Amino acid sequence: MGTPTVVFAIDLKAYDTVNSISKYAVDWVKRFRADIYAVCVANRKTVKNACLADDEFFTVHERKKFITEGCIERAQAVVDALRELCRKQGVRCTGIAGIGDPVLEASKAVRETNAVGVVPFGIPASRLAKKCDAPVILMPYNTRSSLYSMIIDRMPVKSLLSAALLR
Repeated sequence: MGTPTVVFAIDLKAYDTVNSISKYAVDWVKRFRADIYAVCVANRKTVKNACLADDEFFTVHERKKFITEGCIERAQAVVDALRELCRKQGVRCTGIAGIGDPVLEASKAVRETNAVGVVPFGIPASRLAKKCDAPVILMPYNTRSSLYSMIIDRMPVKSLLSAALLR
């Protein structure tokens, strides 16, 4: 059995959330010696709606190209920042950035990596739980001061380890 993998499913609109809780999440994943596979996706519908406007400066095609490239660059920057954080923590991290449906891309990554869990950043956990084969792990915003964080600290590690051993 190889090293377990946890997918970080990131919707680009929540990139600031990644900055606020990713250090805690990486530390949490490090506790049971797992790798991280980051999937940062800009929602295709949002990009499409932003591209529809036409004005005197850009045509629709030019605007679409400009917005698409900007979203991909920003998503790649989020993945690179997460990789750097993981490198400092001693956790192996790989990932992809792109445009699409965040839930579908995350569920595809879970299947491809045979992940033992998925951590959503900006993606509704209920939608992700319906599409993914792995358990959805919720990370608290207030990292150490709440009862919720104590529950999250203890329960998912056990469930992830048992899920990894059952495969």
